[in-house]
Order: sequence, then structure tokens, then C-alpha cells
Amino acid sequence: MSDTPSFYMRVKLSPQAYAAYLESDGGLPSDFDDWVGWLKTKGNYNPEDMQALIAEYSEVECGGQTVKESLEGWCSSQCYGLTMSTYNSTTGIWQFSSLHFSYSVYTLLVSLPFLRNVCRYKDTPDTDYLLIYDFLNYPTDRFGIFTLEQGRSSIVESVPEAFVAEANAHLSKQYDICIRANPD
Repeated sequence: MSDTPSFYMRVKLSPQAYAAYLESDGGLPSDFDDWVGWLKTKGNYNPEDMQALIAEYSEVECGGQTVKESLEGWCSSQCYGLTMSTYNSTTGIWQFSSLHFSYSVYTLLVSLPFLRNVCRYKDTPDTDYLLIYDFLNYPTDRFGIFTLEQGRSSIVESVPEAFVAEANAHLSKQYDICIRANPD
């Protein structure tokens, strides 16, 4: 496992639902009860520490930011294209991806709830996914796979290969954009 995983998510939701999600606070780690079991399978995460950190991070204010403000912060990286968020109001598809994420407990427990909480606003019956993996070095090594359904997000063991192909294609284009914009 490298130190810099990537992630890709694609979610289908109406423009009204997407706008409501953007204005939300994104949620807290305690909104989901599956963190400890999942991180226990990932190696260097102590289950006893995880429960305490979930409680601690759930009590901390997330800076009072909306999802929209958080997304703007993520996407304003010095490296253009490193993190991208696009919403197509015609198709209702939101794509959010980053070539540089983190395996740190803090990042996982603070960032993932706001991504997973899109399920509360999802108003289409499709099952969508969030995939965390080392796209650049070990693209077949899947660190985290999350389903995003109406009102529910779950951690799962596999993802359709068509979604992996979509993630690879999207992140490949994103990588090219980033390299062209930042040749050094």
C-alpha cells in the first residue's frame, strides 16, 4: 500500500437534491456504525482507539463549513486537477475524485462521513459507489468500497468491474490534466 491512495465517486441525484446536499454540514463519523469493523480489517488501525476517535471526532465542530465550502477547499489545491468535483445537471451525475487522499485515521473519519452522507440526499434508486484505491501504483488493491443508495451507505467487499473501469478512465484523464497544468 502506498502513502497516497486516490478516490473516485459517482452519484446520481437531482439538481434539487444536489443543491440541498451542498448546503448541508456533511455529517459526522458517528452517523455510521461500520467504521471499526472495516478499519480492523485494514491492518494498522487499533479497534479500541477507533471507537474513541469516532466519538472524539464526532464532538468536534467541522469548522461550521457546508459541503460546498469543503468541496471548494479540496478542489482549490495548488496542483490544478489533483481533486475535482463536477456535477452535470442534465444527467444528474456528480463525480468527485482525488489523485491524492490519505490513509490517516483523521482523514478517513473526518472526510468520509461528508462523502457518504450524500446518501441522505440521494433521490434516485441507483446504487452508486465511492472507491478508495491506489490508482497510481496498485490499481487492483482496493482499500475501501462504499455503496451510496437512497438513505443508506454501506461498506462492501466488491464493486462492479464496470465501475472500476469508469474510475480508472476518470482518474487517468484527471492525471493528464494535472500533469499538463503542472509539468514540473
